[in-house]
Amino acid sequence: MYFPGLVLGCIAMVARFGHRTRWMAVWILLAIWFIALMTGLGGGLANLFLVFAVVVLLYELLAVDRPA
Repeated sequence: MYFPGLVLGCIAMVARFGHRTRWMAVWILLAIWFIALMTGLGGGLANLFLVFAVVVLLYELLAVDRPA
């Protein structure tokens, strides 16, 4: 059987999950960057966490989500 409402609901749920996952990744990367700077761990490589967070935010800005 085919339930179009169920399929569209699942697609919307997956899109929301992707959005939440990207934002969670940004907050985790920013926390790691801040902790690495405060503790002095990683040297200059700690700034890569900030770069990765910015890349994820740019992807979030440019990603096209299908409307539910």
